Order: sequence, then C-alpha cells, then structure tokens
Amino acid sequence: MKKSLIIGLSIAILLLFFICLVAQIQDPDFFWHLKSGELLWKHRSLPTKDIFAYTSPPYQDDRVHFILTGFWLSQLMFYLMYAVGGMPGIVALRFLLMGILLCVMLMRKKGDLLLYIGLLLICLAIIVTLFPIERPHVLSFLFFAILLFLLERLTDDTNPVRGKWIYFTFPAMMMIWANTHPGFVLGLTAIAIYIISEGIKYLHPSLRPMKAAAYRKLVLLGLSGILVAALNPNAYHVFSELSPHAFNTAGNIEYFSTPKFFSTFGDYSIILYWFLLLLTFLGFIINIRKVDITAFVLLAGTGFFSFTTGRYIPIFLIAALPVVSNFFSEGRFLKPVRLLVITISIFSCVVFTWNRRANLDNLTSGDWINGSMYPEKAAEFIINNNLKGNMYNPDVWGGYLMWKLGPERKVFIDGRDLSSHIYSDYRAIKSVTTAEIMGMPAWKATLYTYNVNYVITPLFHFEGVSEPLTDALLTDKDWVPIFADNRSVIFMRNLPANFDIVAKYAIPKDNLKAEIFRYTR
Repeated sequence: MKKSLIIGLSIAILLLFFICLVAQIQDPDFFWHLKSGELLWKHRSLPTKDIFAYTSPPYQDDRVHFILTGFWLSQLMFYLMYAVGGMPGIVALRFLLMGILLCVMLMRKKGDLLLYIGLLLICLAIIVTLFPIERPHVLSFLFFAILLFLLERLTDDTNPVRGKWIYFTFPAMMMIWANTHPGFVLGLTAIAIYIISEGIKYLHPSLRPMKAAAYRKLVLLGLSGILVAALNPNAYHVFSELSPHAFNTAGNIEYFSTPKFFSTFGDYSIILYWFLLLLTFLGFIINIRKVDITAFVLLAGTGFFSFTTGRYIPIFLIAALPVVSNFFSEGRFLKPVRLLVITISIFSCVVFTWNRRANLDNLTSGDWINGSMYPEKAAEFIINNNLKGNMYNPDVWGGYLMWKLGPERKVFIDGRDLSSHIYSDYRAIKSVTTAEIMGMPAWKATLYTYNVNYVITPLFHFEGVSEPLTDALLTDKDWVPIFADNRSVIFMRNLPANFDIVAKYAIPKDNLKAEIFRYTR
C-alpha cells in the first residue's frame, strides 16, 4: 500500500508538471528579459545604457545599472533557448529547470518517504501555480535548493562530504548564481546563518555542535562563496538596490503580503502555503527540545519574509520541506499527519490540473503567448505601417512591445521602471489627471511634453470596465483612432505629418464608443 501511494504521488507530481508547464507565457517581465538576452548575445557585452525606452535617464546610476546587468546570465540563457527552439524552447526550459529542482529536493529528503513526497507535491503545486517559471527568479529557487543541499551535507556528521569536489562546486555555484539573479543575496544570508548558528553551538554541548574539522570546512567554503559572489556587475551595491524602497512596489503583487494577495485574488494556493507554514510552526512546538538552532533561525527568517512578502514563498518552502518531514516522521504524529498531507496533496493536484487542463490545447495550437493579454495585432500594425515618433504605452505592455518593436521603436515605459519620475508621469496620463498645465488637462500636457505621436492603450480594462485614457482620447479632437481590435486601440496625433495615415485608417469614434459600451455595460 505504501509503495503504491509513493508511486501514485510521484505520477501526480509529473502530471502536475506537465499540465502547468505547458501553459501560455503570460508574465509581462519575461519579454524584456528575453529582449535583453538578445542584446547581450548580439553585442557580446553588458549594456552601458538603456536603448529600449526613450524616457530612460541619459546617465546610468547604480539602480539603472543594477536592473540592466543584474540578470545577464539568465537573460542570455533564455534568449539562446528561444533562438534554438522558439517559444517551445522556453517551455522546454521550464521542464528542465523544474526537473532539476525536483531532483535536488529529492536528494534533500529527510524522514518518512511517503510523507516527504506528499509535502513535495504540495510545495511544487504552490510554486508552479503562483510563479511564472520563465523568469530569472526560478533560478534563485533552484540555486537556493542546491546551496541548502551542500550546507546540509557539510553540517551532517552522520553523512559527511567526501572528496575535493565541494571546494570547486560551492564557490562556482555562488559565482554563477550572483550573475544570474540578484536573489543570490538570500544565499549569502543562508551561508551567514549557518556559519554563525553552527558556531554558537560550541557554547554548550547540549546544542549538538558539529565536528571541529567539519566546521572549519564550512567556514572556509562559506567565506569563499561570499567572496566570489562579489564577482558580479553590481558587486556589493546589489544590497542597497534590492531594498523595497528602491522600486515602485505599491502596486507590485510580488510585494503583497500573503493575506493581501489572497484577499485581492482569492488564489487558494496561498491556503496551501499557510498550511505548510502552520505545520512548520507546530513541528517546532512539538519538537521544542530537539530543535536545531540553525534550522530554527533559517525557517523563522524565511517564514516571516514569505508571509509578509509573497515573492519569498518558494524560498521558505524549499528550506522548510525536509525539516517539516523530519519533525513528523517519528512517534504518534506520523500516521495522522501523513494521512492529512497525502489527502491535501492529492486534492490539490486534482484541482490544479483540472483547472489548467486547457493548457493541453497549446500543444496542438502552438499559441504559446497569451494573445488576450498582449497587443499582438497592434504591434504588427505599427511595424507594417512604419509608424514613427514617440509612443505612449501601458507599463504592463512595455516588455512585450520592447520585444516586438525594439530597439528601432522605443517604448514610453515598461516593467523595469527605470525612473520614478517617468512612472509618476505615466500614472498622471493613465489615470487621466484633469488638473490643468499650460491651459490643458495634465494628462494631455504630459503627452505633449514627451512629444508623443501615437498612443497604444487597452480598448477597455480587462475587468470589463472602461479605460479612462481611452475614453479621454475618444472625446479629444486632437487624437484619432487608426487601429482597434477587441484588445487594444491605437490613437494617432492629428498633425500634418500624420495626415496620410489618419486618412487611410481613421476609425469613427462613435463605432469605438459603441464597441466599448457593448463590452463594459
């Protein structure tokens, strides 16, 4: 029976992977990462300035340099996979990265195998449903798991590391991670926690300190990993640039607390995360006399940050899984906890795979980009008709338009948010600020300040309500709609230089108003 359940849960993990990883690409930031990788490959050098947005600062301060160069190795990898296999190559990369993560997590297994597989299924279900896998952050998930595997081996006196391979692998991994994603700072923090906590254990034998020779090896490798991690384009500046105040985080869902995320989106993956968080807490309470202080500090820190900032959920899950499994693998709690975990894991797998079964259609259609989210036809119209001049666009479309149109045509703004000043002006335009500047509404004056020649904007909001900027442009005589589909509309400024295109493609505004009314009433 136990063996059958292990096989069944293993099949469930593979099924979950297959259904979720053949999803369309929806994440808007993927596209600017992909385009940045193309730039790196063509120029064989790191960028010294941004060439994709005409509003980017002319100088490169630490923050701009951080965003342009902090992901270079992962961006290059994404582009090369795309160059070889197109979007199916990116889908294949998803499977490769998650497959490696699965293998590493199985190598870190502790306690009862059936319980651990059940916990692993829940953990992976949360990651693949909440987080886009075609983003550089998934490499931080993977490297964090590898780092913990190495640290656990270094501190395990019952299964010590043998061979000199560790002296090369440990620092090499940290150097690669530091050039792949800024999340390597989490790795540095984990190394520091291990060195300090394992050192504190020598204060009293009851804390079960590791062997002195093994601790010296831990310190040596840990410090070497910290030092080589500085060999990245931003070196130690990455610490200041990673702080939340350096970004426009107010509307960034990655910075939502988990209660806020759940109340906003109602995603039941958060409940699974809360379940594992609660299980971790109970495990510490039940095993209070046997708690390892290193594990306690690591899980307390990652648990707190994952609860208050959702982007750290996978980091906590990766750290917690072996510890939680070990907590409940002995004594009277094993059978009830194992039954609960298996029940929840199977139920979660069934729900998530069933809700995402439409992903299988992508295998036959080949439509790997979610056309309902991005202005694909509008971008083709811009290219085919050679629209010139400055463009205004929503930030959520900026990365996609960079990929489709850049660098020949530059965007107004994108998900990188390189300038807080530009973001402020963008909000004034998007929200149609009516306060007057130079005798005209602020939104319109701001468009003229940036000499915007055409505007690409949603026809209506995806939630079925009207888009303020679209409504304002439809009532303004200086802007003429020249393209529209059920996703986007392009307005061109009514200037002599644009008369030919306006005469050829102008759309009656009353027709668009009627179309918007039909969708938003």
